[in-house]
Amino acid sequence: MVIKLYTGCHGQAIRSYLNFSGINNVIVDVNYERILTNTPYDLDSYFDGVELFIYSPVNKKGFDTDTLCEEASRLKIPYLSFPWLRWDGYHPMEIRYQEEFNSKYQWWRNSEIIRCKQRGLRRKSIIEKVFSGTLLEENPEFYFAQSLAMLRDKEKYLDIQIADFIEDNFRTQKLFHWNEHPSNILFQNVFEQLYDLIKSKINIFSNLSHPSEFIYSLGSKEIFAESSIPVLPEINDKLEKSAKNILFRNYDIFGHKDLSIKDYIDVHFEALNYKL
Repeated sequence: MVIKLYTGCHGQAIRSYLNFSGINNVIVDVNYERILTNTPYDLDSYFDGVELFIYSPVNKKGFDTDTLCEEASRLKIPYLSFPWLRWDGYHPMEIRYQEEFNSKYQWWRNSEIIRCKQRGLRRKSIIEKVFSGTLLEENPEFYFAQSLAMLRDKEKYLDIQIADFIEDNFRTQKLFHWNEHPSNILFQNVFEQLYDLIKSKINIFSNLSHPSEFIYSLGSKEIFAESSIPVLPEINDKLEKSAKNILFRNYDIFGHKDLSIKDYIDVHFEALNYKL
């Protein structure tokens, strides 16, 4: 009995839940690793032994999921889809920098902080803009609505959908550590939808544990705890205390410690090889 996932890092979380349920033959095929290494899948052998296929959509030729779904249909293998678990409402100006940053800092950065520095603003002035709530060009409500609309458009034809849950809960519960790393609260919602779909539509895994059991087993440990980007004060002002996030964390770079928003600003200077 094999479940195959064609996803990004979120597939590791789904595998952990399925393993908890006693389903140990779970293969995670990381789509972005295939794309980055230019390693297209081998369609002829891709579904060998697979009884359920779970994926996030990919459109790139040679790596696309439409072809995989057509093959799964031909082989009568059931499949389920879910969106890339990304929402930009908490972090509307975070983008990936690959070329400008030295290799140590190739991850998410705030484009507005970078633009301020490129316009010649000093560290003190940027900190003042951040804490006075004048860094963003638009009202936070604009970014909340924009990011929800984008997500709804991407997920409208998928089996698992998260936009409604995010809209109903993002102000009162912390749903993301950063744009693409959900909290356990959002993961539980995804797992519950997956649980219901497997039970109602596929019914080949009779002993599947309810997601609440898995989340409870984790205690205070977050599935994606290794990195966190602080939410800007002007965004946090729109959230209840239970949803706020002021921590800056990246265990791979800074070790197991939590840093501040000021530390986060300083990293932009260091990453671009500027003096503070």
